[in-house]
Amino acid sequence: MGRGGVAPRLASMAAAGLFTVVAGWAGVAQAALSDSLCNPYAAANLRAYPTGDALRRAAAATETRLARRGAADPFQDLIPALDPPASGAAAPSVSDTAEYCSAAGELMRVSPEGSQLQAQSYLLSAFRMARAAGLGDTASVATYRLGLVSLSGSTAAGTRGARRVSRGGPADRRFRRLAPPRRATVGPAICC
Repeated sequence: MGRGGVAPRLASMAAAGLFTVVAGWAGVAQAALSDSLCNPYAAANLRAYPTGDALRRAAAATETRLARRGAADPFQDLIPALDPPASGAAAPSVSDTAEYCSAAGELMRVSPEGSQLQAQSYLLSAFRMARAAGLGDTASVATYRLGLVSLSGSTAAGTRGARRVSRGGPADRRFRRLAPPRRATVGPAICC
């Protein structure tokens, strides 16, 4: 077989492989509905949106399940609930989206599988939307949860809070040796 026969075959195999990869990514794109709706830095430009009623049901189911938290982590059970089917052309109301983002942010905050950075992003978005829509209760809940995220420490991906570093350890002594010596001031310190 000549080169002319191999190139078209390789091209068709590459196209089939690319189609398989893109088809696999479609599920990932569907699962990222909360990322699309709750991103405070970019407007959601989806081809189809879930209905406001579907967002309210997803938020209520998540809030109810989180309220009766037990020993088991609810993350795997609730992620599908936060991914309602998208069938409408119109975006849901700001109030429905704010409640949805608050519930999604709380799930990310409390779950060991969640991301503190996503929780912060979702809750900040929920607060902004709720405040813009005049929803004082939803804005207050989002603010409270946002404060809890901030108290938990690090928002770097894959981390769950800051670790205390004791002073006087080997690294601290090493940096003290490298630092320039402090000069003692003689006389009264001049202020302002």
